[in-house]
Amino acid sequence: MNGATVAIEGVAKTFQTRGRSTHALTGVDLTIRSGEFVALLGPSGCGKSTLLRIIGGLIEPDQGAVSVNGAGPHSARRAKQFGLVPQAPALVPWRTVEDNISFLATLNAKAGRTALSADRVSELVDAVGLRDFRQAYPHELSGGLQQRVALVRGFALGAPVLLMDEPFAALDEITRADARYLLLDLWSRTGSTVIFVTHSIPEAVILSDRVVVMAARPGRVAAMRTISLPRPRTADLEDAPAFHEHVRQLRADLREHHL
Repeated sequence: MNGATVAIEGVAKTFQTRGRSTHALTGVDLTIRSGEFVALLGPSGCGKSTLLRIIGGLIEPDQGAVSVNGAGPHSARRAKQFGLVPQAPALVPWRTVEDNISFLATLNAKAGRTALSADRVSELVDAVGLRDFRQAYPHELSGGLQQRVALVRGFALGAPVLLMDEPFAALDEITRADARYLLLDLWSRTGSTVIFVTHSIPEAVILSDRVVVMAARPGRVAAMRTISLPRPRTADLEDAPAFHEHVRQLRADLREHHL
């Protein structure tokens, strides 16, 4: 799998609800390089998820444009350029772990779309510790294991761009920490472009190549930080002075633009 370049130019969005206007985004400019891991960081209501949906072609901007390797979001969606990992795993309850991971990839393959091979999917399943749960159903899994299935399913589609909307928000802190490193391992194996929405500063730092800090409504890019930590990243890195300095800088950015 290869990633894709995502270009966002002058994107703005206003929602009309019961006669009231809510300015969700204004003047968002951002280019995400092929294979890059970028986090969108900010509090609730700053437009992170709205921007993610605009990138994925799920909603239209009022102004501006988005392109994926030069094509518009709708063309990119038709070409299966996007994978999505939402906040809730959204697994099909009557399908096993193996079937939940493979059935969308199989549909894509039947439609002539590129997906990872069965052997490659099996490798990813083993990598995230699901080997013994291949024939289990979602109700038999913990929340953390369900999210592992969702992660593998997102990558198994073979999409160049993976959109992740706070996928670890419902997990306890220990499970969430494990999930971060599982995600990094999957990403390193595939080379996809990842756009990751989060409220967590440490999470954004340990995962990302760059962190985009979004200002309060109307959402806009207020600051951008390159994360100069070595890869591959491990939990030990969270004790390093460089990690804490990145956290400090981002916390200061958020204070400046949200107080």
